[in-house]
Amino acid sequence: MVDLMVAMAVLAILAVMVIPSSNPGESMKLISAATVIATDIEFAQSITLAEPSDHTVLVFHPDGGGYFLSLASAPLVPIARPGTGDDYVVRYGEGHVRTLSGVLIQEGALLEPIEFDAFGSLSGLVDRSVTLVTMDGIIDVTIRQSTGSVAIVKP
Repeated sequence: MVDLMVAMAVLAILAVMVIPSSNPGESMKLISAATVIATDIEFAQSITLAEPSDHTVLVFHPDGGGYFLSLASAPLVPIARPGTGDDYVVRYGEGHVRTLSGVLIQEGALLEPIEFDAFGSLSGLVDRSVTLVTMDGIIDVTIRQSTGSVAIVKP
């Protein structure tokens, strides 16, 4: 009986060493962050459809740590969040997304804001992609130019 227990303990130790270590929490952070930004992109699109004279824009923070929603007429001033009146600012690791610390928006996505036209199509001539990264993973949020549809894609 003791031999069996020793053998089981050795097998358990070997299993821990052989199975690659992955943190499911980091994977869930990426999925949650992608869901938050996808929802906010769709919200910006719906506000623009409701008020086409002044488009709602998603503007990225230069450090890649978050973004905010603003109007095209005042791109540096966040709009008010419905229900609370707080500024519509998302900073990973703070406020309602405090559990998403360590998530960053990859530099390529930071070049220009995301804006929709009065018909809900993405402004510009090409599809857009926002890449979110952590130390352990990467995920993309894509926006189709012609339809404005938003999708979360694991590369």
